[in-house]
Amino acid sequence: MKKVEFRKTLEYAVAYSFPSNSNIHFGMGGKIYRHVETIYDIASSDITRTIELCYDVINGKYVALTVSDPKIARKEIIIINN
Repeated sequence: MKKVEFRKTLEYAVAYSFPSNSNIHFGMGGKIYRHVETIYDIASSDITRTIELCYDVINGKYVALTVSDPKIARKEIIIINN
């Protein structure tokens, strides 16, 4: 698997692109998503998770993506509009 530049990951987009613009569509893994909300789940003082709530445009349903999940973290995303 090729190494993806950090600036092209969902983790980067959640931190730097999504907070300033709520109407972002992005492509990842052959699907198109629309950013809805970013949720910071703090389970305890040492466990935090960032969850991206988005709308799967192709399948017509809402999905929650755990940003730190290795399956998602290694994928490249493409911002379609901003």
